[in-house]
Amino acid sequence: MKYKLLLASSIVALLHNNVCYAASYSELYKKALEGDVNSATMIGEMLSKEAKYEDAVKWLEHSAQAGDSRAVYQLALIAEKVNDANYSEENLSHFLDLLKKSAQMGNLDANLKLGKVYQFGRKGVQKDLNQAKIWYEKAANLGSNEAFLQLDLIYQHKGVDSFNKLKEQENVEWLRKTIKTGNVDSIENLTSILEKKENKTQEDLKEIAELYKKSAEAGNIYSAEKLGNIYLLGKGVDKDENKALQWLKVAGLSGNANAARKIGEIYAKKGDNNDEAFAWLVVGLSALFPDVQDLTKVSPDLEDLLNKMTSEEVENAQKNAEELAFKIKSSQKK
Repeated sequence: MKYKLLLASSIVALLHNNVCYAASYSELYKKALEGDVNSATMIGEMLSKEAKYEDAVKWLEHSAQAGDSRAVYQLALIAEKVNDANYSEENLSHFLDLLKKSAQMGNLDANLKLGKVYQFGRKGVQKDLNQAKIWYEKAANLGSNEAFLQLDLIYQHKGVDSFNKLKEQENVEWLRKTIKTGNVDSIENLTSILEKKENKTQEDLKEIAELYKKSAEAGNIYSAEKLGNIYLLGKGVDKDENKALQWLKVAGLSGNANAARKIGEIYAKKGDNNDEAFAWLVVGLSALFPDVQDLTKVSPDLEDLLNKMTSEEVENAQKNAEELAFKIKSSQKK
């Protein structure tokens, strides 16, 4: 009995949907006859979904003539189906012409689809990553996140030659746009470009520091180490030893041996916390030189430090170094 009731309710729901659809269609039809272009386009889209292409084309052509880019895009999709079912150069050309017309009218979906056509190719259309890039950039400028992602794939696919072209200001600006969307790969790409730039300006150094900070905040350990060194040297930022230690510790506690060694060197130079200096130096040097028995042979800082410490201080510092090493190892397992 329960099953019959459920079945009956589903039929009622289906009938209700059909009634709503009919009412909606009737309302759109009335508005379209009164000259509403958007309604005519929507009717064309609905008919296209029902595979009533001849009727759909009539409504869509009416809207296209009125300058509706969405209608032109829908006509392109219908032309694509015709070409897929019955390929010919004429059908292909008609499809591409409509798609490009809609794209040039500012339709996001048309620009994105053109990017895909040239990125992946299809019968009668050779792959052309340069063309794909052009259309994806237009789609990206219209707000398409998918276009940003596809552009990243193109740059990765094209390799070193394309990477060199990224140095052009136009592409640097594109990377800056993608960074605003939270694209971590773009942060790394732009940082690399700016780092390789000769005769860096103060603005370049400032931007590099900001990029490393974004990357470090996103969890990149290498960037945290770089940012720590930037604050230590004052490149693009004001010198700040406390901020340098803050970011170096983020990297050091995550297992970055260079950062750990640098922390130890900073504390050793300050001379007010030999215990901390010893712990970080030993942990960093042990990771960097696992086969060296006497770490003073590879670190004058550690040797100078040991000469200043009593045997009791060294014993306590060794315990702290073991605790620090355990803490780092534990954090890496998470």
